[in-house]
Amino acid sequence: MSEAGPKRDERVEEIVAYLDGEADDALADSLEQQMARDPSVRREIDSLQRAWDMLELLDMPKPGGDFSRQTVQLATQSVKAEAIPVIKKRQWLIPALWTSGIVAAFAVGWFLTMGRPSVERRVNEELPILEKLDAYRATGDVEFLKRLKKENVLDQMDQVLEPGS
Repeated sequence: MSEAGPKRDERVEEIVAYLDGEADDALADSLEQQMARDPSVRREIDSLQRAWDMLELLDMPKPGGDFSRQTVQLATQSVKAEAIPVIKKRQWLIPALWTSGIVAAFAVGWFLTMGRPSVERRVNEELPILEKLDAYRATGDVEFLKRLKKENVLDQMDQVLEPGS
């Protein structure tokens, strides 16, 4: 590509900006001075102005009735195409969460039941107390029982109450 190509393109961009009223004051002043001095610059700007004016005379194409539907359909397809890899990447997440929840529930249940003695074991451990519960209730006071224990009265009662002695 020759050096004239990029300079020419830049020159055309400057002129188009001037014709559109988008050029800054310095560029506009520079182009106006060049037009006043150089007839070839004036012809170039006039040529682009006529081309611009002819473009404005052309009818703008109106979108058909299908335009909105097609645009929305393309946008939807694009969004779906972008979302599918994300969904595939996270497919493991829901089963992993369910599995974690089930394991956690099992662990909590196991720890709660293992820390408690069974009802049968507890009854067996406390059976001697339960057998004499009526006698203990009749005493009414723990201090009284402690005195009886101290004086060995309870041991003597156990010997009397035990069958087969």
